[in-house]
This record gives sequence, structure tokens and C-alpha cells, in this order.
Amino acid sequence: SRLKSIEKLKDLKNLTYLDLSNNNISILTPLSKLSNLKELYLNNNNISDFSTLYSLKKLIHLSLKNNNILSIRPSRTRWNILISCNIETIPVGIFKNLHELKYLNMNDNNITDIKEIAYLKNLEELYIVNNKIMRFPPLLNTLKMLMNIKILDIRYNL
Repeated sequence: SRLKSIEKLKDLKNLTYLDLSNNNISILTPLSKLSNLKELYLNNNNISDFSTLYSLKKLIHLSLKNNNILSIRPSRTRWNILISCNIETIPVGIFKNLHELKYLNMNDNNITDIKEIAYLKNLEELYIVNNKIMRFPPLLNTLKMLMNIKILDIRYNL
């Protein structure tokens, strides 16, 4: 059976790694108490909002593949983020304050334009495989602004 509630986890304050993938979790509030958490995997759940995780100061790696997230709000600067949730648009200004972000994986979404990624001046790895990016010149203009990019994967776009 799949977990729906994670309330009891809030007392595990020494956790640094947690994988709650493949459950029916939708409420993340108890995780906000896990102040030592560095890696968190929440793939294949029913999550639509993860803003309660912004309080996790030590969190570096967050994976939210196959959830119901439709938008992301600007928040943290140090996270490595993996998101595959059928996102269609990258909200304006979402990456504006994420100057230190080095890794971003937005594979398997429905993204058509990545101009907002231009804010990520320190980005080293970008994965945007299997999206709907069709216009190559705007893509190139955005990529030119990423001076530190080392790995770029843009396979399977329209």
C-alpha cells in the first residue's frame, strides 16, 4: 500500500536523505521540520505545491518527477532541481533570484520556450529533453547567455 500521510516523519530531525517516491503524498508540511535534509526524492506522488520545503536550508537536491506541479515560484539558490510534471510554461522571473543554481533538469515537460533560463548565470548543466521547443533561433539566444554551461541536453524537441 502507498503512503498518504507523512506526519510521523517530522520527528526524524537527523535525516539527511529521504526517498518518498511512488506514494500518494500530497501534503509536505511535516517535511519542513527536517532541518538536516540534503536530498529529497518525491517522484510519482500527488504533489502540486512544494513551497513548504523552502524552509529546508540544507536541502541541495530535490526531485519532483511525475507530480501535479504546474508552476514553480522563485525561492532557493542552491537546489539541484529535477522536474517532470507536464509544465507548459516557465513563469516570468522564476529563475531571477536563483543565481547559484548549477543543475536544472526539466526533461519530459511541455515547455515551448526557455528564455527565463537566461537568468541562471552559473548554470553548468541543463537538461530539457523531450519538450516542445520548436524555434531554434530563440533557443540559441538564450543559451548564449549561459556562460558557464558545460552540459546541455536538448534531445527530442519538436
